[in-house]
Amino acid sequence: TDLPGVDENSAQTSKLGTQDILVAKFNPGLNFLTHATYIGGSTYEEPGTGDGGGPSIAVHPTTGNVYVTGWTSSSDFPAVANGWQNSKAGATDAYVTVLESSLNGIIRSTYFGGSSDDLATALAIDPQTGDVCITGRTRSTDLPGVSGGAQASHSGDTWDGFAACFSSDLTPLRQATYLGGAGEDWPFSITVHDKSGETNYGSIYITGNTGSTIFPDALTNTSDLGGGTDAFVTYLPADLSQLVWMHRIGGTGEDRGYSVDVHPLTGEVYVSGTTSSTDFPGTDDFAAQPDLGGARDGFISNMNAGLSVQRKATYFGGSNSETGGTLSINPTTGDVYLVGNTISTDIPGTTGGAQVDNAGDMDVYIARHSADLSTLLQATYVGGSSRDMGYGVGIDPLTDEVYVTGLTWSGNF
Repeated sequence: TDLPGVDENSAQTSKLGTQDILVAKFNPGLNFLTHATYIGGSTYEEPGTGDGGGPSIAVHPTTGNVYVTGWTSSSDFPAVANGWQNSKAGATDAYVTVLESSLNGIIRSTYFGGSSDDLATALAIDPQTGDVCITGRTRSTDLPGVSGGAQASHSGDTWDGFAACFSSDLTPLRQATYLGGAGEDWPFSITVHDKSGETNYGSIYITGNTGSTIFPDALTNTSDLGGGTDAFVTYLPADLSQLVWMHRIGGTGEDRGYSVDVHPLTGEVYVSGTTSSTDFPGTDDFAAQPDLGGARDGFISNMNAGLSVQRKATYFGGSNSETGGTLSINPTTGDVYLVGNTISTDIPGTTGGAQVDNAGDMDVYIARHSADLSTLLQATYVGGSSRDMGYGVGIDPLTDEVYVTGLTWSGNF
């Protein structure tokens, strides 16, 4: 109830429910908190995915407005009156909110959901049109706006994935679609690329976890589902009208996809996550780390823009266990950064890093790889004497500085 940086000029000046969203703005040096605000209604809000994955916050490239997504059980979520969906339809609905860049005001919000539970996990902005696209998972069989989409009906187990794109002012819903097969499907990350590189389609890429062997009407790689859960990546045109391709990624263990990005220099697609598979596809003697290091490692896999060819993959981890796995690509050098959590005391590449040793129960790791995933260029731990978890990573396009965010229980971070 005493969030720093909140004042009488904040978009929402007090916490209203059991749990609200917070949005905070800092200067680049992190030594000054510019402003902060709460966002929420009288019940409960969650921001995007809680265990790593794609970003649930984005800044519009031309207006500077700030977009946030997640899910809410509040029937009085702020500023929905003029949004596309102005009332909550189920027990839990997804939401999208756009704030002024100063965080002084909420411009507009919208619910998105059907009569059951709908959870948005990630958000991306189309760099050409400014449209705002979200992904997540749903138990609703009556999602709005799916007619004309790539998949017009819920086809899976309890949970199907979904994608939805709105105009930048959140008034019209451009299109929505389900994403899922006969098993459970949980998307965690979405990115919108302004060119597909190999087809005439627009490029919306989504990754997550799947228990389905195939999504309806999607061309797919021919390998069988390796373990109980595989990572997946799929891409669709900008209008969400067609599932162009689905690529399962995984071996005989459990594989989870948490993050997807497009390389700004080559147009290739990179997916990251965690794996317990000793036979993860694409790893070979020329990978930065060709073998599984412990019980569970992070991974990075890269594919052509059409997702039909897997180029290369690498493990990253020590002799114990790594979780999470969010990536970002340096727009100037092309290096690929992977961020997650580790209880290993021997992750590779930390010599010369900012923090050479694991300091607590669980530390954040950051690992920098060459674009072809053949070389681990540098790694570092980040953490104090207790538990620290890394959820997001971004790279400043002007300075190349790397920003990581997450949670800490350490009083000596």
